[in-house]
Amino acid sequence: MQVQAQSLHAKLPAGTSKGAIIKAQFTSVEASIDTAPQQASKELAKVLPLLQQTNYGLYWGLYHKLCGKIASKMNEPE
Repeated sequence: MQVQAQSLHAKLPAGTSKGAIIKAQFTSVEASIDTAPQQASKELAKVLPLLQQTNYGLYWGLYHKLCGKIASKMNEPE
């Protein structure tokens, strides 16, 4: 789990807050839901350890919203 959190830090400049990392990851996930829902699901799983550390209600709401969008997209017939 620690390795995944470290890889998130590598994507953003040094000194970036956990909240900014979570928001950046959520933005990336939301952008890829329509084109690659499986990949979006994997990206969302990567942010979970950091989200658990932060434990901020707004982030949990966004997390569950994205989970719902991914599930909906994966269950749509093509």
